[in-house]
Amino acid sequence: MTKRFENLTTLLNHNPKLRDAFFQKFQGKTEYLSILESTISFFAHTHGKMLIAKIKVTSTLKKFDSLISELNTAKIFAQKGCEIHLLPDDYFKSASPDILCKCHNFSFYVEVTQLSDSEPTLKIIEELREILRKNRFDVRIEFNDKLSPPRFSGKERQEQEKILEKSMEQFKKELELLPLGVTDHEIITDGIKFSLSYSGGKSGIPCSFMSSYKFPEELFEKYVTYRLLEKAKKREAFEGPERNRPYIVTFVSENISIDDLDFKDLLFGHTMTLLVFPFEDPEITRLATIKREKDWAEILDNKDKHIFKWQEIEAAANRGWHDFLTAIHYIPHDYTYLSKEGLFLSDPLIKNVSGILLIRKSSESYFYPNPFCDEEISISNFQNFFI
Repeated sequence: MTKRFENLTTLLNHNPKLRDAFFQKFQGKTEYLSILESTISFFAHTHGKMLIAKIKVTSTLKKFDSLISELNTAKIFAQKGCEIHLLPDDYFKSASPDILCKCHNFSFYVEVTQLSDSEPTLKIIEELREILRKNRFDVRIEFNDKLSPPRFSGKERQEQEKILEKSMEQFKKELELLPLGVTDHEIITDGIKFSLSYSGGKSGIPCSFMSSYKFPEELFEKYVTYRLLEKAKKREAFEGPERNRPYIVTFVSENISIDDLDFKDLLFGHTMTLLVFPFEDPEITRLATIKREKDWAEILDNKDKHIFKWQEIEAAANRGWHDFLTAIHYIPHDYTYLSKEGLFLSDPLIKNVSGILLIRKSSESYFYPNPFCDEEISISNFQNFFI
């Protein structure tokens, strides 16, 4: 394994405790290990000292996962020609961003956050692995809607913790009572369904983890908004000229039920198109067309009345965003106009953010610029670089 994943192993050797926990958890997960090896290899020769400094202070697998998210983000900007600096937590006196990117004519900060609904998975996988060392079952677990959704407040998380702990206790008690010779069995607890299958005489392992629900739109909006506002507020502690550097927030997501359209709708809102459907009677079609022209003229003549925060849209257009705002129909054309504002326009705190980067499945990336951010961090002059 060490030869096949040489750069990954060499890096982890600088933190033996983390290395042992990592390979214990991911032994045999060759596809995932290959992805990590590729990411580490990209930086191994050019940023080796930086990686070693980071790995030495990475105390848990969860923090290592966060480091990989930072590297996946940094890789995207490095491939665009940026000089990359992974920043320590104490880079600023107060909260620090994760990455500083320097290009030939500008530089910017990047804050990285993971978008995941798998907190319970991270909390029980080590405990479950330890239990299965002494058993002969492979276990697939499925979280119900008590444990699947991410939680926001401390109270919500504590309630989820209690359900998780109770489910694990229920699982352990029923597992101990299983008669000899059982090969397949289901254990259903308050929050988890455990599906057991005989491991063939060797020590068992945790297998796949599933959720019993699709990430609902309202929960997605609440979760991403919560995390985005949290990261946007971070810039308020930046001091002096550091506040004038563009500030990009990245969401790294392995959640297949979340895609770029979800982000686009949340950040930019929704548009409406005035359509005329053909009728069998040509006269009805003609009258419908006349009405559309009248309604459209009313929208164009009274933008302040029909389009949310038109004055802010117009001001952003004059600051270099005219073509982009036209492309997304914030500037009305082709009978299409803004009907519901998105987060970029609705929350003043988002003015702290120059743009949002979404990274899916480690490599797919989508960028959403914020035309309404504070003028000193606007990326209007660098749209071709980001978009």
